[in-house]
Amino acid sequence: MAKVIPNFLIIGAQKAGTTSLLRYLEAHPDIFVSDVKEVSQLYDDKNYNRRFEKYPYEKYFEAWEGQKYAGNGPVNLLYFSDHTADRIYQYNPSMKVIAILRNPIDRAYSAYWYLVRNGFEKESFESALDREKQILKCGSYSDKGNFTYVSHGFYYEQLTHFYNIFNNDQLLVLFFDDLKNNVRGVLKKIYQFLDIEEYYPEDMLEKKFNVGSRPKIQLISNLIFGDSFIKKIYKSAVPATLRHSISTNVFAKIRDLNLVPFAYPPMKSDTRETLKNIFQKPNKKLGEFLSRDLSNWK
Repeated sequence: MAKVIPNFLIIGAQKAGTTSLLRYLEAHPDIFVSDVKEVSQLYDDKNYNRRFEKYPYEKYFEAWEGQKYAGNGPVNLLYFSDHTADRIYQYNPSMKVIAILRNPIDRAYSAYWYLVRNGFEKESFESALDREKQILKCGSYSDKGNFTYVSHGFYYEQLTHFYNIFNNDQLLVLFFDDLKNNVRGVLKKIYQFLDIEEYYPEDMLEKKFNVGSRPKIQLISNLIFGDSFIKKIYKSAVPATLRHSISTNVFAKIRDLNLVPFAYPPMKSDTRETLKNIFQKPNKKLGEFLSRDLSNWK
């Protein structure tokens, strides 16, 4: 099989339904989704400058079998758009780019609890918000990509970089609320955007992915998703096509069986009010830019 140049990306936002979108799309016969979602070559400077030639982006798509579209969803592409938009264009000027946006207050709180339940975040939400300026000033790419809860929500600034580089018909902006309330409607927009036939697998559309949950056994989660020595041997020994099949048919099921529901506590009212004031003007600007009423984002 000839190599494929990925031609669609879900760029974010983080904790806005990107995992669900990719799962729905990979069920379509004309779409191939790599078994690795978070590929950092296009946004992490170290990986881009030092590793892109040695580890080309296409290596994540070795199991491609001729589908019309191939892509994945590194959600920090939107957050680091000041340099990723241009890099994506240089990589493939014909790339189709999909963004999905969520109320930035709820997005921030969801991202925080995701990191808490996976053992990465140790501070209170309020302390984590206070720490953000320091991370933005001198944090690593990883820290900036994960522990900057407020700045992830300035979508207008982030999207502008893409609209300044790509043609409008290469960009599609969706909303988490629409995905939550009308999966079929959102998928129809994507299929029209990609110019492919509509496809709605009923068993898939009933599922929700990456919702409030936590691993029953952390070790199992670490073995599946961590970068362990065993994982490195597995990657080097097992062909890409077989790895992709195992990932989608075995590891995904083990991951889902290892999850239990987790409901995080409500945000403090004064914290929400502070964030509401921070995002009020940026949300208004975004709504005007996208011709979307965002008055419910509060």
